[in-house]
Amino acid sequence: MSAEAKEKVHQEIDERMQELEDTGLTRYEILFEMQKGMRLADDPFFQFIKNSKTGREMLLKPGEEFSADRVIELALR
Repeated sequence: MSAEAKEKVHQEIDERMQELEDTGLTRYEILFEMQKGMRLADDPFFQFIKNSKTGREMLLKPGEEFSADRVIELALR
């Protein structure tokens, strides 16, 4: 993947993760519709992935496609 393509994915991740955080929901409310857990704005793992491009890239296994959908899915699990 080229550096330009990778940067576009990072920009999409930035936008989508900010939108998720702005909802004020928890990962349980997003994934399971359960009223428990901490808001994404307070969740340390979500915040780490949101703020660290290197962390996002390290989250994936070798050979796994680097996409916004996959990174956000892993950040919520």
